[in-house]
Amino acid sequence: MLPDQLFFHIHYCNSRLFDEEGQPPRRISRTLSHHELILFTGGSGTVTINQRHYSIKKGMLFYISPGLHHTFEAISGQGGFLSVHFSYAEVEWNQNQWTIHDGTNKLMRKMGRELIDYHEVEAFFRRLTACWSAKKPGYPFAARTLLQELLMAIVENIKKQNRNFASSLKVETIVAYMQENLSRHITLEELSELVELSPTYVTRIFKESTGCSVISYFNKMKMDKAKELLLEGDHTIKQMAHLLGFVDEFYFSRLFKKSEGVSPTEYYSKNVHSSHLALLAGLAFSASGLANIIAAPRLGKLSDRIGPEKVMVIALCMAGLLFIPQGFVTAPWQLIALRFLFGLTAGGLMPSVNIMIRKITPTALTGRVFGFSMSAMYLGVFGGSVFGGQIAAWLSIRAVFFVTAALLLMNGLWVYWRVYRRLATHADRAQHVGEMRMNVDKVALVVIDLQKGIVASKRTPYTSAQVVENSAKLVKTFTENGAFVALVRVSSLDGKDWFVPQTDSSQSVSGFPDGWDHYVPELDVFQSSHRITKRQWGAFYGTDLDLQLRRRGIETIVLCGISTGIGVDTTAREAYTRGYEQIFVEDAMTASTKEEHDHCISYIFPRIGKVRTTEEVLALFSK
Repeated sequence: MLPDQLFFHIHYCNSRLFDEEGQPPRRISRTLSHHELILFTGGSGTVTINQRHYSIKKGMLFYISPGLHHTFEAISGQGGFLSVHFSYAEVEWNQNQWTIHDGTNKLMRKMGRELIDYHEVEAFFRRLTACWSAKKPGYPFAARTLLQELLMAIVENIKKQNRNFASSLKVETIVAYMQENLSRHITLEELSELVELSPTYVTRIFKESTGCSVISYFNKMKMDKAKELLLEGDHTIKQMAHLLGFVDEFYFSRLFKKSEGVSPTEYYSKNVHSSHLALLAGLAFSASGLANIIAAPRLGKLSDRIGPEKVMVIALCMAGLLFIPQGFVTAPWQLIALRFLFGLTAGGLMPSVNIMIRKITPTALTGRVFGFSMSAMYLGVFGGSVFGGQIAAWLSIRAVFFVTAALLLMNGLWVYWRVYRRLATHADRAQHVGEMRMNVDKVALVVIDLQKGIVASKRTPYTSAQVVENSAKLVKTFTENGAFVALVRVSSLDGKDWFVPQTDSSQSVSGFPDGWDHYVPELDVFQSSHRITKRQWGAFYGTDLDLQLRRRGIETIVLCGISTGIGVDTTAREAYTRGYEQIFVEDAMTASTKEEHDHCISYIFPRIGKVRTTEEVLALFSK
């Protein structure tokens, strides 16, 4: 059986009669580097190929492969021969590129054979040699075509001589039936009944005749028809799948990609240069951008009204859900419509994200955080493009939509749990605080240890700069509203007035630099604030703080400062034993470790007071 795809190069063709002048010598011995086909139309003599002898007679066909020594002897009599000398290469089209292999394999198993009813083969041979001799324009191409027709005529002649010729006819009947029923699902039992043979025998003779199984051959026929339909451009992938007998269009797409190396959509885009293809691609890409332009201002306004965290969660979830049907589209207008709807939902993300950043970021860090946000966005564009390309290569383009949908939905869930719920909790607390009225005559702000030597150390989860900034806002607001403010620092006259117990952790009470106990400049400017110097962690023992609060009728203390688990916590416990109501400003205090801060905020302070943010406390003064 000949390979499916061959490319031929003809070296020369020859036609000779033995009784004409200049007939060939009586003995020829040679070895060729190419292939040769010789058909004798008469005469007598002997041909020796690879030490095997053949008698020359009418209708005798010889195939001599490269490198095979052969000899013609005592050639004479009425008749002659026709010959063609050629080389070939096996070519394969796979994944949109050609692969070429040298044609060194034998085209036929037998070197010599007598053809029965050889006249049809002789006719093709004479047409080939005549074409070659005439040398008309374009003769190389025409000769290659005639050589292929000659080879097929030889194959058909050999089939007829084969003792399994009846089986070959059965196979041809099966192939013809397949061709007529490409739109159906054909079973092996159905084919067996058609040719009246057992399924096992049908499988065997089909494999021997075609080189592949029944189902593979049938699917190859369907894929060839699918390519034809794709190039016509009149059917969707779903319609083509049904026309070719596939119930599942995704199975059809997978089978097509396995056969051709690319999906049906990719095959169409690579092989059809439609005048409107670029327009459709542009519309699909720009649809989401147009929708963004329309939706962004409106969703930004909605974020101002109901909160950016709610818009973010809804937008992410809706965007994820809209990506799922994009993986099932079968027509360009469907994708354009879904991309437009996606743009309407995605338009709320950037305004909401910007509002959230501005809301939760300290003023001193706003520019830096916005810069990080932009960098992260473009990093996502880069990484998403690379990752999406890999997904398309490994699976399919449709899989990219499903993976993107999953990522968006997971992002939406993460924003809900980590952002929305937390802000909702703060909103509930703010509403509860809002029911209170800040009586400036009954409330005092106590700021713990915001001095140069303490804020210089590394703190978490808030930096010292963030705590100082929020505390300064509180001092300014309390002062402007006539409320009592106490700035507390820790210091010593000579180190001997500090209590230094025996502990497992070493403590240094000497060697502090000059000015370490000075208030930070952001607070030192408020000269009207009451200044208190303590000699231990708590602000009440050994100071006049309790006296100042009680003489002024203070009932509620607002506490902030450094460190959450030391100075603030100790002062809070002392205030609790003295019967004061307390409000702890969570983002105006910090600690050496996050665990220390979180323990107090989550387990200690909620039992002796209320935990609020700077913005929530400041909002009380507007009531």
